[in-house]
Formats: sequence, structure tokens, C-alpha cells
Amino acid sequence: MKALVTGATGFIGSHLVDHLLDRGHEVIALVRDPARLGLRATHPKVTVRKGDLTAPESLIDAARDAEVVYHLAAALRARSDADYDAINARGTEAVVAAVRAAPSRPKLVYVSSLAAGGPSPGMSVLSGEETPNPISRYGRTKLAGETIIRREMGEQPWLILRPPPVYGPREKDMFLLFSTVNRGFMPLPGNGSQVLPMLHVTDLAEALIKAGELPVTGHTWYITDGGLYPFRDIMRAIATALGKRPLRLSVPFWVLAIGGSLGQLIYDTTGRPMTINNDKVIEIVAPAWRCDATPAFRGLDFTPRFSLAAGLSDTARWYRENGWLS
Repeated sequence: MKALVTGATGFIGSHLVDHLLDRGHEVIALVRDPARLGLRATHPKVTVRKGDLTAPESLIDAARDAEVVYHLAAALRARSDADYDAINARGTEAVVAAVRAAPSRPKLVYVSSLAAGGPSPGMSVLSGEETPNPISRYGRTKLAGETIIRREMGEQPWLILRPPPVYGPREKDMFLLFSTVNRGFMPLPGNGSQVLPMLHVTDLAEALIKAGELPVTGHTWYITDGGLYPFRDIMRAIATALGKRPLRLSVPFWVLAIGGSLGQLIYDTTGRPMTINNDKVIEIVAPAWRCDATPAFRGLDFTPRFSLAAGLSDTARWYRENGWLS
């Protein structure tokens, strides 16, 4: 299989490239800065294509002889609705156009987000068949990307996967939680009751490869490790993985709101992206993000390898072995 990967230098993208190569597949890596690929750029089965989602001609060239296009590139943080839209919606539109124009008629596998479906109301568990209700700017523009795919792909094969928070080696946002717990503190938004699914990056990469290899098409599926966890349980599992007994700290939602506004102001004025911003706070204060990954497990013949405890232990070990944590 010859696979084009947009966002190949990102956290998930870099792991997907590694797993594709381990399986013997050829990779076309679409990157803005080839240096960020590191040693992957010299692999005999990697073809580097310089470009990005705002340069449609680079997408057309990169997709020309691909059999599968994995579209991972996205704006996780942005200064405005227009900036989110330019990458997550208009960029996806350009990818779809490139896929449609490719003589090889590749399958498109789109990495969307739990945020595109929105939080789960009450005690309900979302399946992906409901009318989406995203509450953040990021979620709305990821949903816009999904809508473009459903509308424009026609009979050409496509699959949309909505992962939850993804963690694992090399991940930087979750690392902030590990680092905080490692220093002896366990911050919890409110009472820490927000319910979340989770997924180790190795499992996501394996699910994506199956999505490209198998003939399934035309679905929008949540992909998780199968569990639903109160945030406080996730933090306790991080503490266990680190061998720590941190001091529990409840962070009122109004404090989070101030932090989000400050983070957004820093980004707007300096261009430096912050982990906490207004958009992220909106997602954090939602009571629950319950979803069911069973359709993906069945359709992809996929079973996650990592439980939450095993995945967090694996992540902690990597952080320590690579000098991120003492």
C-alpha cells in the first residue's frame, strides 16, 4: 500500500508513519518542514513532498499515485474562527479535491475528533449516528471537514474516525499533566467528574492502518480504548504510573475561564500557542463525552492493545527514558 499522510510530522502523524513503515507500506509524507521528519526522511520507503493544506497544487502532486490518503493535518489552536476554518474546513476541501483528481482513486481516511460530535447530553452514549452538536470552534470546523467529505467524495471510498484525547510517547499536551503530577500536584477541574474516553497513540495508528487496508467505506466512527473514565480516575492512573501520591487540588471553573482567556490573549498577541485557551476551556467544562467505539471495533476487526493503566505506564516510561521527566 502506498499511503499519503498529511500532518506526518505531528504527534499522531509521526506514529502513523512509523507503523506504516513497520508494516512494509510506502509513505508519501506531506510536510511543511522536511527537517522535522528526522531520520524518517531518509527511509527508503518514504517520499517527502513539501507542501501544506493552503497550497492545493502541492496536495494534487502528493496524492497523484497514492492508494490511501490519511488526512491528519489540522489546526488544534487558532486565533480566530477564520484561522480554524482555513485549515480544518477549507484545507480538508483541498484534500478532497486532490483525492478526487488522483488517477489512482485513493481511499480517504480522515482523522476527525470527538469534539466534532460534541459532548453527550445526560447519560447518553453517542454512536456517531446522532446529529452532531460541537461546542468549540475546533469541533465545529472539524465537523465542517466531515461534512465536506460526505458531500464531495461521491462513490470514492472514505472513512471518518473520531478519536478522543490521544496520548502516548512524544505527546506534549498530556505531558503537562504528567509533569504536574510528578511535581506532587493533581489539579482537577471542579470535582474531576467529567467523563472522557481515551486512546493510546499506538492503538490509533493500528486502527488507521486497518481503515486504509480494509474495504469498509462511508462510515463515521468513534475510536477509543473502549472505556469511559472520570477525569479524576485518569489523574489517579497517571499518579500510579509515576509512583506518586500527589496533593489533590480542585480548580473552580471560573479559574479555568480566567486561564483560558489569558492563554488566548497570549496567543493572540504573541503568536505562541497555549495549551489552555478559551476553546479548550469550553470543552473541559462539559460534563461528559460518552461515546461508543463498538462499530469501529467490529468494522475494522480491531481490538485495542492498551488499557488506560497500561497505556499511561508506557507513556510514563517513555517520558522518563527520554529525559522529559526525572
